[in-house]
Amino acid sequence: MKNNNTTSNNSDSSKLIDNENLKYAVYDIATVNQLKKEYKEDTKLYFPEKTILDNFINKYNIIGFDESQSRYIDSLQSYLKHLRPELKLLIEYPYTDKLYRDAYYSYYSTLNRTINKNCIRISIYDYDLTTDDFTESEFRNKLQEENIFLGFFILRPTDRKRVGRSFINPKALIDSNCIITKLKSSSLIKGVSLTTEGFPHSAQDGKVHTCSETSIWSLMEYFGGKYSYYRQVLPSTILSVLKRVSYERQVPSKGLSPRQIGYTLRKFGFGSKYYSINKFKNKLPYIINDYVESGIPVLTIVRRESNNDFHAVLMIGHERLDSNEIDYCNKPYNISINHKFKKANISVSDSLDITKKKFIIIDDNQPPYQKSTLDEPCSYSTKMNDAKIHGCIVPLYPKIYLDIVRARQLVYELLENEIYGYREGPDKIILRLFLTSSRSFKREIMNEETLPKSYREAIVDYIMPKFIYVAEISSNELYKQNKGIGYIVLDSTSTSSDNFDNIVLFALYTDRLILRINDNSLPFVIKPKVDAIKDKLKSFSLYENNLK
Repeated sequence: MKNNNTTSNNSDSSKLIDNENLKYAVYDIATVNQLKKEYKEDTKLYFPEKTILDNFINKYNIIGFDESQSRYIDSLQSYLKHLRPELKLLIEYPYTDKLYRDAYYSYYSTLNRTINKNCIRISIYDYDLTTDDFTESEFRNKLQEENIFLGFFILRPTDRKRVGRSFINPKALIDSNCIITKLKSSSLIKGVSLTTEGFPHSAQDGKVHTCSETSIWSLMEYFGGKYSYYRQVLPSTILSVLKRVSYERQVPSKGLSPRQIGYTLRKFGFGSKYYSINKFKNKLPYIINDYVESGIPVLTIVRRESNNDFHAVLMIGHERLDSNEIDYCNKPYNISINHKFKKANISVSDSLDITKKKFIIIDDNQPPYQKSTLDEPCSYSTKMNDAKIHGCIVPLYPKIYLDIVRARQLVYELLENEIYGYREGPDKIILRLFLTSSRSFKREIMNEETLPKSYREAIVDYIMPKFIYVAEISSNELYKQNKGIGYIVLDSTSTSSDNFDNIVLFALYTDRLILRINDNSLPFVIKPKVDAIKDKLKSFSLYENNLK
């Protein structure tokens, strides 16, 4: 790679990437090691400024990479090409990375050859910063208050997959059109605690952790960082859990089966569910979509049709839908309503079918936030572009007993029901099903001023379990405006064999609100204080708390 800043033609004694289009300069491990020897111990931070680069180039004759570094260049450039070109990178060495150190002491330290145990951390900033900025109190406050810090990624001294752990805010990407389940994470950089949002990611090293272990690590990093109920784990902990069910050596890793993945997640506190393509067939895309809409990272297993290779990725969100592309699907689910209150044929389009939906994927063979459809889940990869979804493993809260397949079936049955079914509204509707916490749902309901006050008070005061299934009902035009006209809410702690009335919590339509009460003779009633005949319901905002 040609370096336009080079002022010396001496031999290639050290390395530099300097991409003028991206305005980045990144030193590899050998170069930073050499620089550290020449500079004082407290000088650990190097900025990609032209004056400093010129000094380094002249002093160390930095020209380019030799042939043995080609994999390293490709891996690094695959990350940089997705980042906005105006961003600045801060390079720090030596850095102790928790994920690499865990792998180092589990495997790399036992090798006959010497392996470096330190890493390079490269942090990303949306600011034209200098080395003096971190010493200024005004800038430190600005860093913490504004969206200047956009995450980091790690360079590690492994044979392959040199880019390791990363935590990058999607705002750093050139294509940042995505809504995902996010985690807030903080990093201490030069004595300043910086926080940003994103999803944890790492490339597999192919020795201690393959795609399966890396996906489990990402899941636990997310859930452990967001909820006190779970804990963050490292690959060595995953291997320790699997010792009880493994009958051969675990390192170097050969990957995990769906049973081993499900077992591991169960030991970490989840009530995990496995859905295979053989059993659920055409239902599988809707299952994945519903759980993704619930803000739950779905561990998806894909299989290459050409050589039967399996690979694990995480589905964590999707692109924000373009309102111009939203339309009813050609093959909707048709229901027939036939009772004294309404006689009609209703066409129901699922939120998955109304547009060509691209999902956001965490793949440990690629930089974070790849995009692809469920029909071609790995279209972004030249090696895996023929892969198809083979199944998925969903890490559920252990007290969620109602299966989402049964929940979907119940929603369609409810729409047809005479007591608490669909009566007023268009004959073509759009349905979106998801899980959420009752606390978050009540908070959003209370802030929804388009709902009558009596409705809001009745729902907020209603006793619900920790998690609920919500089916949003909307029309084509209202969905484009991010609006809905109804809710059906189910109890996630019920089971498929429970009585029909015991699963439904309440239903909200344009003409009425129906709540379940503990009266066997009247399992569903219209409460007098929320008599919707007198107080008609307007459209309201769709729920957006799961994905942001």
